[in-house]
Amino acid sequence: MINRVTSKHWFIAGQGSIGSFVAYNALLSGIKCDQIVRNVNHSKQTWFHPIGKQPTALPTPITSVDITPNSIHYLIVPLKAYDIVPFLQQAMPYLADDAAIILCHNGLGTIELVNDLLTPNMNLFFCTTSNGLYKNKDGIFQAGLGGSQWSHVAGNNPDKLNNDDLVPLFVRITQVDNLQKILWQKLIVNCVINPLTALHNVKNGALAQLVFAEDIESIIKETLLIANKLGVSLELSAMLKAVNQVIANTAENYSSMNQDVKSHKQTEIDFISGYVVKEGLKLNIPTPISLSLYNQIKAL
Repeated sequence: MINRVTSKHWFIAGQGSIGSFVAYNALLSGIKCDQIVRNVNHSKQTWFHPIGKQPTALPTPITSVDITPNSIHYLIVPLKAYDIVPFLQQAMPYLADDAAIILCHNGLGTIELVNDLLTPNMNLFFCTTSNGLYKNKDGIFQAGLGGSQWSHVAGNNPDKLNNDDLVPLFVRITQVDNLQKILWQKLIVNCVINPLTALHNVKNGALAQLVFAEDIESIIKETLLIANKLGVSLELSAMLKAVNQVIANTAENYSSMNQDVKSHKQTEIDFISGYVVKEGLKLNIPTPISLSLYNQIKAL
């Protein structure tokens, strides 16, 4: 009898932290998995450093040259939000007519854009994860094992994947019915921590200082106006608690936006504060705080 889980051949976009985490877990589980890169000559073999175990060399990545057209049935796209659509535009010739695609990134705003690219039989899923992973010149390091939540977000076949398919890849993962609420909770956290730490060039823990309290509450209040108008029920007290908890739990970390700014890389601000501004314009709700943060990050 064919095992439904191990018979799937997964493809992963890139060699980032989350993608390499999934590739490592696939390797352990005997699941066929290939990481796709633009140019194999510019990539190198990635070493994954799991907690409490010896480092493991991940299989050599592949490029589009190695992929047969219409052959990708299962694809995970754990890229920066601004790279999602360009990658999928290039990948379309290689996707099967009934492909299942999982997006995994910070921020909001890609689901609608990707849905416009899909053919009728394709299905789109979204996964949000809190696994503690970081990348340096020696490979991908696992700092902590967090949880992940996922859901079907577009397409006619929500049963194309189930939780058993994803547990071997993400380990602690749960299928949820309230993904939109979870994504907005995470967006609000990102709307606070990412731009503030980038603009002030501080670790996350610095935001616990009293001097940031008013800014933090103002950002949350403004973002909640949009979320609540869109039917996502969240409360100020709960979100203040959630934001402060993340600040405390990640006190010694530099946010991804802080690191991107220092490295002179593109940030995901369009899909964080920029998304709030965009939705505010649609709803005719002013978002001056988010707009100010957006413009300041863009000016760096």
